[in-house]
Amino acid sequence: MLLGLFLSVIKHDFIPMKDIYKKLVKNTIFVGFADLAVKLKYFIFIPIFSKLIGATGFGVWVQIMVTVNMLLPLAILGTDASFMRFLPGKDKASIREDVSSMSIIVLVFSLLSGLAIFAFSKFLCVNFLKSVEYIDLVRLSAVFLTTFSLKELFIKYFRAMNKILLYSLFLVIESFVSILVVIIMIMLKYGIFGALLSVTVMNVVFLVLYLILILRDVGFCRPKFLNIRSYLHYSVPLIPMMWFLWVSNSFDRYLIGYFLGPKEVGIYAACYSISYFAVGIFASPILVVVAPMVTMFWNENDKEAAREVINRSIKFALFFMIPSILAFTLLAKPIILLITTPDFIKGIIIVPFILMGYLFYIVGALTENVTLLFKRTRVSLAMYGVSALLNIFLNILLIPRIGLLGAAISTFITFLVLMLAIIIFTIRIKFFIGYDYIFIFKSVFASFIMALFIFFFKPDSALQSIQAVFIGVVVYILIMVLSKGINKTEFNYIRDIFFNWTVAINGGSDAKKTTESFGK
Repeated sequence: MLLGLFLSVIKHDFIPMKDIYKKLVKNTIFVGFADLAVKLKYFIFIPIFSKLIGATGFGVWVQIMVTVNMLLPLAILGTDASFMRFLPGKDKASIREDVSSMSIIVLVFSLLSGLAIFAFSKFLCVNFLKSVEYIDLVRLSAVFLTTFSLKELFIKYFRAMNKILLYSLFLVIESFVSILVVIIMIMLKYGIFGALLSVTVMNVVFLVLYLILILRDVGFCRPKFLNIRSYLHYSVPLIPMMWFLWVSNSFDRYLIGYFLGPKEVGIYAACYSISYFAVGIFASPILVVVAPMVTMFWNENDKEAAREVINRSIKFALFFMIPSILAFTLLAKPIILLITTPDFIKGIIIVPFILMGYLFYIVGALTENVTLLFKRTRVSLAMYGVSALLNIFLNILLIPRIGLLGAAISTFITFLVLMLAIIIFTIRIKFFIGYDYIFIFKSVFASFIMALFIFFFKPDSALQSIQAVFIGVVVYILIMVLSKGINKTEFNYIRDIFFNWTVAINGGSDAKKTTESFGK
């Protein structure tokens, strides 16, 4: 969807819409929708847990998931990335050997990771959940980790084999089923343990389904571990990067749990996730789309096209994110009350810091494509490593003093520093990204006018909030069009994102026409 938009607005009218192009567009649209479904699942979990179990229960659930995500890189050893790197193009016998070998490796390391959770279950309960009553829940999470790791490995097989529609369909079905089983178990009063048990069983069901499909496709064999060295040589260096990202995004939950208890974790995590969703719903599809497109242009030795894609992706991300930040900051109270309970209102104080922090993260992540193009992955690793250490230091310093606000400020500063470091790197290698400061000024100005309309509307209910947002969006777009912050062509394609996304797949002639007229 958004890839079609980018294809249509870059200033290179000599780029034809070939069959491979159309296939790339379709694949990224499918993955984009599947990614949105996964994010929507985590968003829907917030009202389920907060309203039916409460802040403490939700905090315990979050701590369990944070622990699983911490050990997941070790459990799968980055082999899901290896699948996508090495499997495509191989013959069936080689694929069978590689899948069989890596399945055994992941099984062993996921079991070891699960045993680590089991061994430290009492320590986790006492220090982070503040009660040993959750020890059975923590031990169940060890089983969940093992089943989840294998399921994640197997589903990546379909993506590596370019079965994108099937891969995306499975992600959507998984998200729907997990929401359904969690709701059922909580409504039946089985609590967090029942919810985690149901999701674990769901992992097993899908794991078996994927295994059957893989057996029908290539089969399994007695593993000989012939290519294990090349797989691990590629994937193991990715583990520190995954941990650094985990620290920047999730380590604050551990420290909040340690210093303040699981209830505060639940409040922080809910407001954090709602804030992230408010901006991530627009920015995440752009992140999914941009990397393969930039790489394609770069491999065709068209560096200017690659640069233009990054420029335009940042512009379109900011077009959506800047007004979203102001609107959600003003509407945070009625939205949080709608989704959660009054216990969570104290978390409103973190909202603007999380929103701005993720704006910095998205801009940095889009710009970071430059480091991948120049194969400077060690530079990326160093920047994320320093950011993770900074995040730990700031959280330890601020959380005991100012509580949840300290964690939010730490996130804000961490992502700001990371974005600046990435931008400085692009300047040093003289691959300049053209940030459109005039556009940014116009977007900020239009957003403030929009915010004034929302402020004077003073919504205090869900219906009034929807009305205020609708009016605000109309005001924002109108000002951006009148001030030429976006031109007519861009406006039409932004409209098509929401009302006619098939243009992105089937609009080859329209895309060419838009490219030719862009910037006039």
